Amino acid sequence: MERQNGYAHLFKRLSKSEIADMAVCALDTLSEEHQLEIFKKFFEQIDDRKKKKMFLNKIIGFIEGQKKMARADRWMETHMKNNPQEKPKIVAGRYVFIARIDNVKKDVYVALAQKIKNRLAKRRERNRA
Repeated sequence: MERQNGYAHLFKRLSKSEIADMAVCALDTLSEEHQLEIFKKFFEQIDDRKKKKMFLNKIIGFIEGQKKMARADRWMETHMKNNPQEKPKIVAGRYVFIARIDNVKKDVYVALAQKIKNRLAKRRERNRA
């Protein structure tokens, strides 16, 4: 812990973007084994389960890419327009099954389905007014 605190003064002068760039460069030079060890230690430091889940969902989102998420968004929105009473978890599960996506990533699609359901509800409210 002493070493970590000893370097803190160096990072105070840098912007968050510069620190992120340095971290990426440093990680890139390490072996895959060491990279995994760093990520493991990073996630061990996070005590809050919800925060861990949020980080994992964001990472999966980056990996999946915007095109896949946009395709899922369109499919789920169309499906929810036709079946507004259906729960987001069921719609996401159906999409994960149809698109042959690994079940581990289902939480990302459940969150997306919840956003879509809220968006459609707000749209309906605006159209009524």
